[in-house]
This record gives sequence, C-alpha cells and structure tokens, in this order.
Amino acid sequence: VFFVLARLLEPTDFGVIALAGVLLAFAEVLIEAGFADALVQRQDLQAIHIDTAFSSQLALAGLYSVLLFVFAPFMAIFLGEPRLKIVLWAFIPYLVLLALGSVQQALLKRQLAYKSLAFRASVANITGGLVGIACAFSGLGVWSLVIQQWVFAGIGVAVLWRSSVWRPQWQWQWQACRDLLQFGGVMTFSKLLDFAYN
Repeated sequence: VFFVLARLLEPTDFGVIALAGVLLAFAEVLIEAGFADALVQRQDLQAIHIDTAFSSQLALAGLYSVLLFVFAPFMAIFLGEPRLKIVLWAFIPYLVLLALGSVQQALLKRQLAYKSLAFRASVANITGGLVGIACAFSGLGVWSLVIQQWVFAGIGVAVLWRSSVWRPQWQWQWQACRDLLQFGGVMTFSKLLDFAYN
C-alpha cells in the first residue's frame, strides 16, 4: 500500500502527514495515559477499573481534541506548512476512535485473544489501504492518507467492539484511577521518554 501511494501522491503529502503524525503520536501516549497497560497488568481487575479507564481515556481524548483544535493554526505557522492546520483538525475524530478502542484492545490482550487482534489489524489495514489507494487514484492528495487513517481506526474499533463482550457502564472512581495510574503512570513516563528520544 505504501509503495502504491508513494507512486500516486506527492512527497509533500507524506510530509504533511509526517508532521501531523508527530503530534498524533504524542496525543496517543497522553490519551492512553498508561491505562491500557495497567488493565493488562493488574491482577485484581474489577469492573470499576475498566469503566474508569474507559471514561478517563474518552475525557483525555476530548481534552486533547480541544487543544489540537485551538493550537493547530499556530503549529501550522510555526512549522511553515499551511495545510497542517486543516489536516490536524481532520484527525480529531481519529483521536476519539483511538480512545474508543483502547480498553477493548487491552482486555483482549489480557485474555490472550490474539486471534481477534490479528483479525482486527488485517481487516483494518487491508480496508484502509484499499480506500486510501482509491482516494489517491481519485486525486485527493494528502486527504487520501487522512481518509486511510480514518478507515483504519473506524474498522479497527468496530472489530474490537464486536470481538469483546465488555461494554461500558459509564462510571468513574478516583480510587480505581489511582490504582491504575500506579503502574500506568510509570509506563506513560517511559513512553514519553521514548517519544522524546525518537
């Protein structure tokens, strides 16, 4: 898929996505906040822990989406790429999709349901890739790559929710959040160091 898209699109299209990708990778670390790792690691996992992780990640995705919306114009000016503003705004739904699928993915990992995770990755990659190529053939340029990521995330979330029996109860507890962050906070710090290094 990458080689086909590289043939159809301009190098500057990939450059815009690469700039956006740095901010999105940072957002992904902050939105996950170590909750997914803590759900996999925690021995005594209760329903309130799962619901707290889900609610927290959705709240963090909402917060980062607002920050991204506000600061995208300034990032575009600072980095000298006018198209970056609109591309970053377009990735806001992608951040929400990441939050919607993170807990489901963690629970499947905890259950060692790697067949479901592999199926999700395959279907999402193939579908996203085909849609991206079709968009590139249609002359959508950089939007081909944005739409490819939307489809990848959307299909991925749909498969994860279909594969997992857990559904949110929309509850949150401070103690459960503290329990998860004891491990998740360390993981987040480690990922932020890795992000800074990269």
